[in-house]
Amino acid sequence: MRPALTILIIMCMLCMAALVIAAGGPDKVVFEAKKGTVRFDHTTHHDRVGECEKCHHNGVDKGPCRKCHDGSKAERFMRKSHIVCRNCHKTRGASSSCNFCHQK
Repeated sequence: MRPALTILIIMCMLCMAALVIAAGGPDKVVFEAKKGTVRFDHTTHHDRVGECEKCHHNGVDKGPCRKCHDGSKAERFMRKSHIVCRNCHKTRGASSSCNFCHQK
């Protein structure tokens, strides 16, 4: 009975992940940070950038960024996001000042 429950839970999680992927991801993502909360409008960014791989270099099915970008497997999320986001903002003419994203 226990393996069946485990399989059921895994199947539910996979279905939920598939729904999020099919819907283009969450509408908003909130990152708590020392310099101020970053309220990331995923829908707006997705609409402007168009390609998920521009930010999700390993694909969206790998889970949240911090799953790998925790400092042990890959560069910490904070450092990596600052590099990727600032470069994109600069090339697209958006502000790259700290207060543009970090709101207190």
